[in-house]
Amino acid sequence: MKMRLWHVILQEPDFALLSDPALTSEYSWVVAGQSEPRIHYFSCRRCAVNLYASGDFGRGRFYGIQLTTLDDAADDLAAAPVKYEDGLHDRWDRVPEDIRLL
Repeated sequence: MKMRLWHVILQEPDFALLSDPALTSEYSWVVAGQSEPRIHYFSCRRCAVNLYASGDFGRGRFYGIQLTTLDDAADDLAAAPVKYEDGLHDRWDRVPEDIRLL
């Protein structure tokens, strides 16, 4: 809830990590009722900035790229449409009940 997530979703064929994977650290957890992690978060090992997430909800591997980490992208993306997702309750296909602070 404390970390804003402004991302774009890509399918596996459209994602390529251009940096050394050793420069990232991975964080994941198992949601109650699940047998394995659904999403893996990758951050810069040097500064801890969130870079991207990867997961599979049964429709193929996807990547959520943190747009704020892309150089010179903010101006082009400022006018893009916004889709709200309820990550707090792990309901990524729904709009949160309260979007006032988003």
